[in-house]
Amino acid sequence: MKSQANKRYRIVQDAIEARLLDGANRREKAEHIHAVIAGATMQWIVSDGSVGLSNFVLQRLDMAINLND
Repeated sequence: MKSQANKRYRIVQDAIEARLLDGANRREKAEHIHAVIAGATMQWIVSDGSVGLSNFVLQRLDMAINLND
């Protein structure tokens, strides 16, 4: 089961990485973005549900990407 989960994670991370601009630490950025998405879905489960899942995840991604602004 762990092997299958690892394959699935790699597929998702590869897809994210393919959409990022070329640059340093591109793989690490893809892995971080994937972690934010996974964490956001878990946070949404315990939220009040006032925001739909897609928008909730997008808000968390926006916050993570623009954290230094």
